[in-house]
Amino acid sequence: MLLLLYCFLPVSALPRAEVLTVDTVWQGEVVLAEDVLVPAGVTLTLKAGTSVRVSAAESTKIDPEFLDNRTEVLVRGTLRVEGTAGAPVRIGPETDGGEWAGILVDGGGVEADHLDLEGAATGFSLFAGRAILRDCRLAGNRYGLFLSGPEAEGILERCELSGNDYGLVRSNGARLRATASTIAGNQQRDEFLLETKPVSLPLPAEPQREEQARRLFGDKVLLGENTWRGHILVDGVVRVPEGARLVILPGTVVEFSKRDTNGDGIGENGLLVQGGLVAKGTPEKPIFFRSAEPNPAAGDWDAINILGSDQARNLVEHCRFQHGYRGLHLHFSSLAVHSSDFSGNYRGAQFQESQVLFADSRFFANRSGVQARDSVLVFLRNQVVGNTNGLNFFRVALDLADNLIAGNLGDGLRIREGSPEVRGNRIEANRFGLSVSDGVRGEYAGNRLEGNVEVGMLVRNSANLEISSSIFRANGLNGLRLRESSGVVRDSLFENNGERGMGAGGFSGLVTNNRFSGNGLYALGLDGGEDLEAPSNWWGGEPESVIFDRLDDPALGAVRYQPPLAVPPAPPLGEVP
Repeated sequence: MLLLLYCFLPVSALPRAEVLTVDTVWQGEVVLAEDVLVPAGVTLTLKAGTSVRVSAAESTKIDPEFLDNRTEVLVRGTLRVEGTAGAPVRIGPETDGGEWAGILVDGGGVEADHLDLEGAATGFSLFAGRAILRDCRLAGNRYGLFLSGPEAEGILERCELSGNDYGLVRSNGARLRATASTIAGNQQRDEFLLETKPVSLPLPAEPQREEQARRLFGDKVLLGENTWRGHILVDGVVRVPEGARLVILPGTVVEFSKRDTNGDGIGENGLLVQGGLVAKGTPEKPIFFRSAEPNPAAGDWDAINILGSDQARNLVEHCRFQHGYRGLHLHFSSLAVHSSDFSGNYRGAQFQESQVLFADSRFFANRSGVQARDSVLVFLRNQVVGNTNGLNFFRVALDLADNLIAGNLGDGLRIREGSPEVRGNRIEANRFGLSVSDGVRGEYAGNRLEGNVEVGMLVRNSANLEISSSIFRANGLNGLRLRESSGVVRDSLFENNGERGMGAGGFSGLVTNNRFSGNGLYALGLDGGEDLEAPSNWWGGEPESVIFDRLDDPALGAVRYQPPLAVPPAPPLGEVP
């Protein structure tokens, strides 16, 4: 009863990430210090006159149910905003200049009246679900409204999208109906439609869900050497302590029932390995880790948790992880993963302070493919396709080569504060292809960044980068975007990007021996006052006509392009199979 009363009282502060478990009302002054998730079956209502001030900061949060590193309101249930003309609801950053993620709709619904929303990376992001906005104003955001995919529908009635960098972005079959609404006066572009080629993976076959003789394990500790085969049902947490080992044989099906004692929608059953794990299937007889529920869904069970197991040779090979909160979760451990599939999980894999190898594996249809921090990772020949977000690495010593990262609704690959080597990857048809920030070194060579909805590669606040021998083609806005960074960009192709082949602001270094061709507005455009050294490039036309710099706006720096190449350099890559 106390919890129910609290949920209907005025809220003064929400100090931590919160999953709402009952219908909740906000009114008065609300300070949103961390993320809030509105799960399926729950309604969050904002009463007329409510003011929500968001602590706008990029974090290193690890909760798989959330989608953005910044503070967000994630709607998988229902959000109602009951503003009026005389008492609108206002949502914005707590401090001037801060940026929060915005309101993300992933399978839920929004009905909002008289809402003013500002200061967000994206005011509303719809991946799946419907948002009905009436008499709303989305202003001062980077993106006002973003709709992606055939399951996203936006309805605007008497709304105003102005003063954003971009007003409305719609991609990949998203639906929009706007009446008596204004989408004008945005800084870069008011409205645009972007389509990417569909990317999907064939679903693997799996054993039929039929009643079989199953060995049942509740809350149990496995001592010594243990072997699992056949059909296993886990109805609790099975622990493999230090000194013990669990070996799982080919063809084994491990199913987890759903136990949710705190009502947050996330299952709690799983494996806790502090000793050793060998799960070695074969192509003909893979091992399955999946939900035992009749209608399985993401988060039905917790994870295969490997904690403090850095001495043993843990191995996962030809395994399939489905319907977990996290398929694999490691902390202070080592693991090699070969030829395995992760699908339908909140997060395919997550690890901290660990040494991990992923090779020849697939991550598809997860909310998040892989997230890691403070670890050593080798990531080779994997496919990360059709997730909400693909890969997110923070302070990771990373060797990432020959992967396909495609069709992810948000980030394809995101790297923060690492010293990565990223070589020979295809990064295609994501919203953001490759984002790099706060790095001190990095080598990005032989990559193909093509058809990403907004930008092929975005670099911020990073130093000593070498970007070479890569293709930036047909990205919606920019092929490569450089902000407050330094390094070398060489021997690459910038072709048919929607606005600019390359955009730069505050970039110090060298741009040389690149080939620019057919980009929408400019081959290279500055948006800062610093000069840029760019000799010996092929510009695909008269340099003065395809370069945007001081000659076009006296407040900008100059692109020093002399001497231009007389003939174009050879393309950096052949066709990538």
